[in-house]
Amino acid sequence: MKSWFHKNKNLFILFGFTTLITFLFTLLEVNLILSNTADLEAYATTNEMTGSLKVVGLMGLVNVAILTFWVLLFVFIILKVIFPNKRTVKDTFFIDEFSFLKEIPNELRKGLDRK
Repeated sequence: MKSWFHKNKNLFILFGFTTLITFLFTLLEVNLILSNTADLEAYATTNEMTGSLKVVGLMGLVNVAILTFWVLLFVFIILKVIFPNKRTVKDTFFIDEFSFLKEIPNELRKGLDRK
């Protein structure tokens, strides 16, 4: 287990860095939303967007993009935990046991050519 963590050290460092960046962007986004409540009320009633509200929206999109990357990285780490190597994937999905399905057309063709 220790060697597995050492082998995937860079992945965990990237995950930690992405977690920190996501957390900081989320805090900044919440701060921007709370500081622009008057603009948000004006937008809700008149549908006019101010410049500061555009910044809030843009930061929200950046935050969603970073959070999407974080979720994909999290799913990738979970899959690496469940399937630590290629042999585990082959055993889980019975790839070796079903390899004969790939060979059936060739075997049938060889059998027909002999007759």
